[in-house]
Amino acid sequence: MPDYPVNLGKAGPSDVCCAPKPLAEPETYYPSVHLDNCELPETGTITFRYRTCRQMEDLKAETNWVDLDLLEIVSVKADKSAKSEDYGGDALDKIKAALEGGE
Repeated sequence: MPDYPVNLGKAGPSDVCCAPKPLAEPETYYPSVHLDNCELPETGTITFRYRTCRQMEDLKAETNWVDLDLLEIVSVKADKSAKSEDYGGDALDKIKAALEGGE
């Protein structure tokens, strides 16, 4: 088992093939999760309870991947710098009020 926390960011592919030196640093990509009906801070720490569905290991490429079922959110803690965000109808009402000069 690796030491935790593990940074899940991976360098993206370079747009230039066969270039002697990259023109720019590749962008970092992170795995993503889509959750319905969850109000979360903009950034923070979240703990999930999960179940492993599938996993695969490529011994030649020395890589592996895993599919998870996220069973429940155990805890959420906002970062100190996280902004409080409104979603859905409340956010639209605030935008409308601001445009009409109400806020």
